[in-house]
Amino acid sequence: MTAWMLRDEVAQRVAALEKSLTRLQAARLDAIVEIMADDGRFLLRDALDVGEFPAGDAPGQEAFQDFRKRVNQAAIDAHVELRLELDSRKTTPDQRYCWFTGGDPHRRRHRVVKQ
Repeated sequence: MTAWMLRDEVAQRVAALEKSLTRLQAARLDAIVEIMADDGRFLLRDALDVGEFPAGDAPGQEAFQDFRKRVNQAAIDAHVELRLELDSRKTTPDQRYCWFTGGDPHRRRHRVVKQ
């Protein structure tokens, strides 16, 4: 089970992290924050589109996986409690959800998802 963060909290942490990212990574992350639903999740397909990842499901997902790793490592290095997550279902990007986690879930309102 994983608790995920809502848009306002993610936006604050992304702002704190942006100086540790490349321009492209920061632009992609900002665009992804903008498409987050009220519950804090977003479809992988939407992230691939707004982040202008390579066309095609396989290349886009590979590029997104690399992006996630780099963003998550930058957050660790910058001591920003933020992690970009993706569900583990092996299906098309239209049916896969992403979200952000970070910090103490008991100190904020959260949603819970089974992986």
